[in-house]
Amino acid sequence: MTGDDGRAPVLIVDNHDSYTFNLVQLVDRLTGMRPDVVAIDDFDVDDESAYAAIIVSPGPGHPLTEPHFGRCLALFRRRERAILGVCLGHQGLVAAHGGSVERVEPAHGVLSRLEHDGTGLFRGVHDDVHVVRYHSLASRDVPGMLRVTARTPDGLVMAVEHRELPHVGMQFHPESVLTEDGARMIANFLARAGVPPDGAEAPRAAPGPPSATEPESLVRYPRWVEPVDLAPVMLRGRRRAFWLDSADRRDWSGRYSVMGYLDDDDTSVVVGGPEHETPGARAVPRRDFLGRLRELGADSHGEDSGIPSMGSWVGAAGYDTQEILESTEVGSPTDGFFLRVDRVVVFDHLERTVRYGASSVARSDGVRALLDAAADAPHPETELGPIVAETDSPWAAYVRAFDRLDEALRAGDTYEAVLTFPLRYTIPGDPLDHYLALRARSPAPYAAYLRHDEHVVLSASPERMLRVGADGRAEVRPIKGTLPRDADPERDALARWRLATDEKFRRENLMITDLVRNDLGRVCRRGSVAVTQLMGVESYRGVHQLVTVVEGSLQEGTTPVDALRAVFPAGSMTGAPKRRTMELIREVEREDRHLYAGAIGWFDARQADFSVIIRTLWGSDGHYRLDVGGGIIIGSTAEAEFTEALGKARSVVDRPLREVTPDRHSGVRGPDSLPPARN
Repeated sequence: MTGDDGRAPVLIVDNHDSYTFNLVQLVDRLTGMRPDVVAIDDFDVDDESAYAAIIVSPGPGHPLTEPHFGRCLALFRRRERAILGVCLGHQGLVAAHGGSVERVEPAHGVLSRLEHDGTGLFRGVHDDVHVVRYHSLASRDVPGMLRVTARTPDGLVMAVEHRELPHVGMQFHPESVLTEDGARMIANFLARAGVPPDGAEAPRAAPGPPSATEPESLVRYPRWVEPVDLAPVMLRGRRRAFWLDSADRRDWSGRYSVMGYLDDDDTSVVVGGPEHETPGARAVPRRDFLGRLRELGADSHGEDSGIPSMGSWVGAAGYDTQEILESTEVGSPTDGFFLRVDRVVVFDHLERTVRYGASSVARSDGVRALLDAAADAPHPETELGPIVAETDSPWAAYVRAFDRLDEALRAGDTYEAVLTFPLRYTIPGDPLDHYLALRARSPAPYAAYLRHDEHVVLSASPERMLRVGADGRAEVRPIKGTLPRDADPERDALARWRLATDEKFRRENLMITDLVRNDLGRVCRRGSVAVTQLMGVESYRGVHQLVTVVEGSLQEGTTPVDALRAVFPAGSMTGAPKRRTMELIREVEREDRHLYAGAIGWFDARQADFSVIIRTLWGSDGHYRLDVGGGIIIGSTAEAEFTEALGKARSVVDRPLREVTPDRHSGVRGPDSLPPARN
């Protein structure tokens, strides 16, 4: 069904929320027509007559003070169209008719039982339905022209219906992955608006990743060579080099490791201005960096093998290359760089085979000679030299930032905010030796060594940001929830159980799961976004982690870099709603994040695989930075979160700070008494 002008029958007004596109996917699946979406800043109330139904999305803030929301208040006072308000939209409906919206006990990622009357939105919904709530504001009573149709067991208003107009509101989130019967509620609203259902079966996400194959252009080396043996021979002293290293292999990742380097006349791209250009490298301002990567990817045609090949791009895009908030900074290579693959060695850990290739016969022969040298080389030492911590305790600044975010949580401006801080170290010696020591200390499925001139990245990341296969299937694996392992098997099993059942961990993970579904929903086909693993426990050498897997099939014409831009920065490193929370992060964190919380990986025209930049040392000339932090939600304490952040640092370095953290009447312990490392 479309209007005479070809428009969709449904309009969604987006209040810059991080769950709006979950509603888009839901309506698309129910109607067979992707709804039109307009940002609240661009919404023209007079344009509403073109639609049979309008949905006012969730969003941060209060309906009477949020900029631009007055347009939605005006919309609710009109009589022409069926309107559904969700969360902030629901509060706007109440406020538009004179009702009060006040602070209540925050419920962020909370699953609540709903008591409803079985009419309207709830026709056919079972009596014991449970719904997900993300709000700090609500109405306890409503004006007379509105009828309450659902409450929580303690009496909080959860849904209303206008007595005369086709206007309804729900305080909870019908689009959340854990809300029961949410699709039925939206279908009831659309039916009342006269929007017919779609009878076609929506496509679903592919059942699993296709098997990767070796690029045909590569030559098989006759012997197995360990990557750790080739690295000193191939990478030491190279000014531009990469090693995507599966140091801890998993069923879902880690079959391959990939290594290579560039000569002076080979091509790379860096963040920055002309002063950052070197032979073979071109600089791009940080605000244009992701867009430039899209252009590069369009001209980079790999072999659909699932691994980088000639012409692919390998590198890192830092958090501050994001496109959500305005930035006037030109930036520098500390914000990102990518190398065009010219020589590559691929290690297949499953088959224990090595293949190699290069852009010319002479260069390929050179790679073969390096493999010959490494095959008989002694195993390299991995002991890290002295690390000098340069950072005093940031506790006082952390508390100030924490308190500001806690107030924002209670005011309804954010559901979860990831607060981080940098630590600095001097580590003399060769960066490659530092990386070899790091991978021995903290093996990870997404470990990486990157170098561009003097700029070095040493990563032990366990988290996949995004994988895109040649078939257009995308996968994101957010991590939220971590506990240290225990040497005692019974206590270790108890830690796994606690991680799987702890309410705080599950609320954190749910909020990011719904955010990732939203981000993928921007670029994926109708009905294809699916959660294929919800809050599964994965165990690593030092930690257990709570991991969700979200998959989807990209829309026709969507490139891997388009998908990266849709999910960037990772929701696990921002919080939700993403835009408002990133504004808060910019306000309270004292420095730019630069590379931290960005992405490391590779891409070409049809494929990509990126990790989140966490547990990562980066820097130049022996001076390194390590950033740590964690998600702040209602119920978090500054003491616990700060201690956990320093625990994460200990997975990379023994002593995170220059001096013991003082007990500032807060119970915070010094580094010597921290619990085992958490990731």
